[in-house]
Amino acid sequence: MPIVLISLIGLLACRSEPAGTGPSAPSTSTPSDDSGTSGLTGLPTPTASATGSTAATGSTAQAPTGATAVDTAPTGATGDDTASTAHTGTLAFDCSQVPAAPVPVTRFTGPPASEDFAFDDLGHLVSFDGTWIVRSLAPPGGTTPWVPTQGSAGGPASIRRLPVSGDFVYHNVDTGTLYRVTTQGVSTPVFSGFGYAGGIEVFSDDLVYVVDLAGLHFIDPGTGAASIAFTQAPWSIANGISLSADYGTLYISAHDGIWAIPLDATGRPTAGPTLWAAPPKGSRELLGMAVDLCDNVYVTGSTLGSSLLWRYAAGGQAPPEVLLDRPGGWLSNAQWGRGVGGWDPLVLYVVDRSGQSPGYDAVEVGVPEKAR
Repeated sequence: MPIVLISLIGLLACRSEPAGTGPSAPSTSTPSDDSGTSGLTGLPTPTASATGSTAATGSTAQAPTGATAVDTAPTGATGDDTASTAHTGTLAFDCSQVPAAPVPVTRFTGPPASEDFAFDDLGHLVSFDGTWIVRSLAPPGGTTPWVPTQGSAGGPASIRRLPVSGDFVYHNVDTGTLYRVTTQGVSTPVFSGFGYAGGIEVFSDDLVYVVDLAGLHFIDPGTGAASIAFTQAPWSIANGISLSADYGTLYISAHDGIWAIPLDATGRPTAGPTLWAAPPKGSRELLGMAVDLCDNVYVTGSTLGSSLLWRYAAGGQAPPEVLLDRPGGWLSNAQWGRGVGGWDPLVLYVVDRSGQSPGYDAVEVGVPEKAR
């Protein structure tokens, strides 16, 4: 499948202590491929713009070799199966062309398999390793320590990138705090007081959502201003959170299914949560979430003895299809590549935190993420 760069391409798990205590400062490492898997032949080689340096130097993101740019201006496409969004621009995609399961999957190792991860503008996968935020190049590139975190090695949890500034926000369950990390690696606390936080979703640089045991938090990562809603929420143990393709609905994954909250143009609720879809048959918990440009909803979770990635078709009326099944795995979160440094924007990358064989799966979903 050709790599496609889409210029506007940019969920989450319940907490548990990860294996090991983590080093005080992780050393630079070199990853290896899992040659025993099938599907893709390997991840693309990183571009020159992803250098592994520990501070942004003003370099410009470039497409991987052979990439094809997709014009993000309206092209006059017609038909009900064409998805577009005006959140930060327009992306056109023929939703009738989304590949059905099964889809190719490649297993790879190298980047630390933390509870959550994100991609930056320089071609790095950003994740946690012990008490550090680290940045990893696509295999066979290495991993570099970037920013130290607070608390113990089990504290850092969810992380997301802000779309305009390129900064990151992450929360730490040890400190109950949301932090903002600039592209220069400066970390600042933004908000404290979470009741064991789950997922983070980003509406804009001025509004992020965090779901926890207390309800749904609305936080401005620039000022720290915050409010909370749904303190008597109907869901049971919420974990993941993701916006719909048009940013008009906020989805939340919980043990009892996927819930939907309608939003106005400013990202604020206009009504209470309703159950959007029942949990997949046999599921024991639902964890990380993601939504593509065609409004299909992806969720990780577990059944007895296995961990899976499911995809609900837009609307949530049909039973979900299984895109990935890892016996003995622990699939906690998923993120699309950004088309920089070899991370494909038509691939959904899924982290597996299983203690026996942690790593990542590159799932060729063949459709980009919603616009960021």
